[in-house]
Amino acid sequence: MFYAVLALLITIDKGTSKHGGVIALFDEHFVKKGIFQKGISKILHRAFDYRQIGDYREKKFGTNGELFQKQDEIMKPVQNKVFTAIKDVAKAEDLDFIFDRSGDVMLLFAKDEYDVTALVLDKLKLK
Repeated sequence: MFYAVLALLITIDKGTSKHGGVIALFDEHFVKKGIFQKGISKILHRAFDYRQIGDYREKKFGTNGELFQKQDEIMKPVQNKVFTAIKDVAKAEDLDFIFDRSGDVMLLFAKDEYDVTALVLDKLKLK
């Protein structure tokens, strides 16, 4: 929608890179002059508002948003302590593997001698 209006503005040698500026120019040169109905302008304004809401949600709550970053910042030291404790227990008890069975079974620790990644990559010829 933004690019369509921007293309329209180019036909009258007008343009801007900001969404708000595009809408303002569209209203000034096309809606106020009666070329387009005010309803089109309302749709454009509503789309811009939805875009801003979506951008805000992504910034705050998206996969790399502020909430995720803050959780990571808070949890990283705790996770590091837990994994260090797991390694220490494995070493002290001479354990080869430690699994978490609280939910899905997940491998938390394995001795390096059991890491077969290089063998699998060699088998797949992906080295």
